[in-house]
Amino acid sequence: MMATPACKEEISKEWLQVILTQYESRSKPKTSVAVTSFEVNPGVGPGENFSSQLLKIVVETQVSHGDQEEHTAKTYNLLAKFMQGNGFIREMGKTTNAPLKEIMIYSDVIPALNQFQSERGDGSNQVDIPGFVHGVCVEGEYVLVMEDIRLSGYMNNNKTKGLSYKQILMATEKLATVHAVSYAYNKFHDFTNKFPPFRYLEIVPRQFPLFVMTFYDLCIKHLEKVKYNEKTLEKLRTNRAAVKRRIKSLLLPQNQKIKCLCHGDYWNNNFMFRSDRADGLSDPDAIMLVDWGNTQWYTPVLDLQYLIHTSTQLDFRREHREEILQHYHSVFTAVTTKLGAPVPSWTFNVFKEECQKARIFGVVMGMTVNLITLSKQNQTGPLVQTKPVNSSSLAWRISCRLGKIMAPLFLSKMMQPLTRAFLSKWMEPNFNELTTGKNEILNQRFYDLLVEADNDGVFDI
Repeated sequence: MMATPACKEEISKEWLQVILTQYESRSKPKTSVAVTSFEVNPGVGPGENFSSQLLKIVVETQVSHGDQEEHTAKTYNLLAKFMQGNGFIREMGKTTNAPLKEIMIYSDVIPALNQFQSERGDGSNQVDIPGFVHGVCVEGEYVLVMEDIRLSGYMNNNKTKGLSYKQILMATEKLATVHAVSYAYNKFHDFTNKFPPFRYLEIVPRQFPLFVMTFYDLCIKHLEKVKYNEKTLEKLRTNRAAVKRRIKSLLLPQNQKIKCLCHGDYWNNNFMFRSDRADGLSDPDAIMLVDWGNTQWYTPVLDLQYLIHTSTQLDFRREHREEILQHYHSVFTAVTTKLGAPVPSWTFNVFKEECQKARIFGVVMGMTVNLITLSKQNQTGPLVQTKPVNSSSLAWRISCRLGKIMAPLFLSKMMQPLTRAFLSKWMEPNFNELTTGKNEILNQRFYDLLVEADNDGVFDI
């Protein structure tokens, strides 16, 4: 088997021929694909992707079926996702199974869920994602190749604007559908037994609160620096331990009444809309979900709170928050009932109470995501610079092996001070930009979330 390329520079005509032949042969056996030419370009703009390298590949080919002598010209428009960093860093990134789970979402999980809802329901609860072409996740190798849906008219909403009314209703409905179908599927097939990499990992409620509280402490430091309202500052300091306990409690499976497949990073840039209307994407016809790298099996209210607080503006939340919750709950209830797995104990009032408890999660993640994604310094920062690697070298193989061996140590409790130092160094430039006040959109979104949460008693835990 041909080795998987590790970066843009290692993509070859021979590798593309192999994966495209395999892709075509899944539906049409004995198909062969001959690549005549290909072009590789960045898949996203600067600062739009931090944890991976996304590449757009346009491949011109000649396709033949079986023993036929006739060849058909075909163009493939692909997106290839690679990990970043050296072998050591990449193997560290695989420790939580996140890269493997993302490949499985495309290759196995969503197809299984779509088949299930079609067999038990009427087929109307389809979860739409880009078509899967190829994926590998083993020691020293990782790639996910999928169809480039932008050629079908799908686009991201401008992250600086926040979602429109139609957009968030569509995004909420699709999120509720993913949650409901996976919840029902689990009642008949035992999801985590069918897909073992999605099983709960003990390191999650230890590592994630560390990330959240590192941000929380940097936030207090920033507010002290700009001489923010002392009453709010004192509340944040005094309630720090309670906030940490609440965040950790939300992540513990024994505290989650409803568990299902959650996206884990469900915000503006991780779904794409299509519209045939002249007024653009504010009134879309369809939605496609992308970037499943943070997928988890846990409570759905975290996904919903994440969506609301990362992807909407203050006035919109004030006017439509209750409606969004009602829409989500009605869709979830209808779909689970239709698929033979009703949840009568999860009334709207119970659900709303869970959402209120989880709102601290949504607020903190909303502030974090906006701080990172709206920062101008991220457009040229080190996280968007990807250097070529040589994955065939001995040094690469040794680096990968060391990363796999050392990963459990780096994720252990004893290494938390080092992890915290790294996270602080990573986020401090964003807080420095916030302090200058020159990025008006960033400052408004950040402070709107803070003031709104403070006024609504979210920090009064």
